[in-house]
Amino acid sequence: LIYDVNTMLERENIPGPSILVGHPYGGHIVRYFADVYTDKVAGMVLIDPSVEYMEDEIRRLKTPAEVKSYDSLMEYGKDPRWPEGIKREADYFATNEVRIKEIRFPNTIPITVLTAMNMGDSRHAFLKGVNQIASDLRKKWLIDAPHIRLVPAHRSGHFIQYDEPELVINEIKEML
Repeated sequence: LIYDVNTMLERENIPGPSILVGHPYGGHIVRYFADVYTDKVAGMVLIDPSVEYMEDEIRRLKTPAEVKSYDSLMEYGKDPRWPEGIKREADYFATNEVRIKEIRFPNTIPITVLTAMNMGDSRHAFLKGVNQIASDLRKKWLIDAPHIRLVPAHRSGHFIQYDEPELVINEIKEML
């Protein structure tokens, strides 16, 4: 995907460096792009991004039955009510999970991470509490990248760009 993004930027003659914005798995794409095309990235705004150690934490904290439910859902076709994009995102995440764990945040550019704070718990027992797990894992990013700006989105669920668009816009403007 990052090569597609680069091709699009070049084809459209969009000068860089650019501020890249990514929402859940898009956060991985932005991070991967910045790792490969360092000179083309001026900053990153990650909107409730996926966290590379989430699956590890689910396996560590959940019961064997909950882990089995999680594995079953991920392995056998997902929830049929999921939109096609979410199904593809789950597949991409599984494919690239090892690679994203190797990528460090660049310390030469500003990075903002917006975190949803108004999330209801999932109806799936094995996903209960994952919002807090994700928030805690994002705080651990600060160990290697203390320049990351963590911004709580208190009125937002996962789709911060819909619930609090002004927050996203303000963070991009701040970077500009």
